[in-house]
Amino acid sequence: MKKIEGIKQIYGEYQKTLIHFHSPASHDYRFVDNSKYLRQDQARRLFTSFDQQEIDKIATDFGLFNFPRITPDYLKKMVDNNPLFETVKELEAYLLIAMKLYLESVKVAVITDHNTIDGYYRLKDAISILKNVFQIGQFRN
Repeated sequence: MKKIEGIKQIYGEYQKTLIHFHSPASHDYRFVDNSKYLRQDQARRLFTSFDQQEIDKIATDFGLFNFPRITPDYLKKMVDNNPLFETVKELEAYLLIAMKLYLESVKVAVITDHNTIDGYYRLKDAISILKNVFQIGQFRN
């Protein structure tokens, strides 16, 4: 048994992995499942049905604005200077995904969007933004 365990350690290590999820670039993306944010009939809402104020409220509830650097003005500048994101709403959604992956210690994530790879590039950029924010400031609960 000790010999087998030793061999296993040589070849690699386990990584927390998220195998299947959709990004806002996919028509299958669902923004939140929390009943607090569902429609009155308790049906799940499409991301496109949320307005900017609702997204800001959800981002606040999930702690995105606990980063001192992340402000509405900062996000607006990021969108204005980044051709990957069309709206602040979209950027916030990707930042929330990136933040969730980080806080859950997910090391490998497989985006399963249909007919597009745009979500990959946007999430990759959102992860870079958060890495930069984590290096500059500290996350406050």
